[in-house]
Amino acid sequence: MKVRVLMCATDAGGARNLASVAEGCRWRADFFVYGNTVTAPIFEEGRLEVQLVAQSDAAAATSLLRQIEPDVVLCGRTRHVSFDRRLIGASIAVGCPSVVVLDEWYNYLESFQNELGTLEYLPDRICCQDVMNREEAISAGVPARTLVVTGSPSLSALADRVMAFVNNPPPLPDCWRNVGDATRVLFLSETHAADYGASLESPGPMGPWLGYTEYDVRTMLGDVLARLSGKFAVVEKLHPGALTVPPLLETLAPWQTIANAPLWPILWHADRVVGMRSMALLEAAMMGHRPLSIQPNLLGQENCTAVRLNLADSARNAEEVMKWLAAPKMRASPLRPPFAAEDASANVFNIIVDLNAKSRSRSH
Repeated sequence: MKVRVLMCATDAGGARNLASVAEGCRWRADFFVYGNTVTAPIFEEGRLEVQLVAQSDAAAATSLLRQIEPDVVLCGRTRHVSFDRRLIGASIAVGCPSVVVLDEWYNYLESFQNELGTLEYLPDRICCQDVMNREEAISAGVPARTLVVTGSPSLSALADRVMAFVNNPPPLPDCWRNVGDATRVLFLSETHAADYGASLESPGPMGPWLGYTEYDVRTMLGDVLARLSGKFAVVEKLHPGALTVPPLLETLAPWQTIANAPLWPILWHADRVVGMRSMALLEAAMMGHRPLSIQPNLLGQENCTAVRLNLADSARNAEEVMKWLAAPKMRASPLRPPFAAEDASANVFNIIVDLNAKSRSRSH
């Protein structure tokens, strides 16, 4: 008998993980997939039929749960209190097993809290990328009984794709077609200004000001490139959650800003990859790049996962960025780190099957 899985992700990272689980296990389950305008294209790329979430309150989550009557609820980690979390809350209320797949190495406790900071949306199981991920979550206050190391389904899928790229590279994306022999610099933008504010006096909904915004970083990058000899061409890839396109940057290097283009081919064909703390820096490292995290005047401790795992370099000012860009760089061989375990999707699905079996045994 197939397992009925109600699946929801409203953040891009969560959607990539859930789509990878469904892709590898679709013959063993009926997936009822829900998302938003950010995550729907990710699910559709994985050949999943997705319904857009119309409302995001607790009543809507309870109504959907009663309509679908799933065996298990599977959700992604979210940065905000979202429909994903509402579904976890509804599943707790009715006794339906629930699972969340982590996609980052920070904000562990915050990912399961309500607007008041109470741990309201704690699922039965939380799937961790690696042992460090689990240990940090426990240190942050997440109950150890909920945490299971499975590997990352999306990073496992990326590792498979990268190995295929070695022998059969993706076509050169349009954004790189007319840059000639210029060094291709990919800038991975994020939504820090909207999420964390632009000053100490004006924090954002996700926390206090980081000490910089994506606008500071893009300006710094443009200024540094203007001071370097050689030819550069920049592609600024916006975060999937970006609501506005930043103004055109006046720079000597050709600069393109793009939003809705597949990331992995752009990453593969880049010569240099820079960002702030995007998960895409980790993905770049898996492709053999040594990317750079630029976080000028960072307040607080290092929060870029790729840097913390020693898979990326770090810069705090323009001089460090210039030194990094001026140094010769060699592309290394692709990596398959432990967090990209080949059986990650199967591990997550086995948790779903186990929870369903235990739930059915209790009901009988």
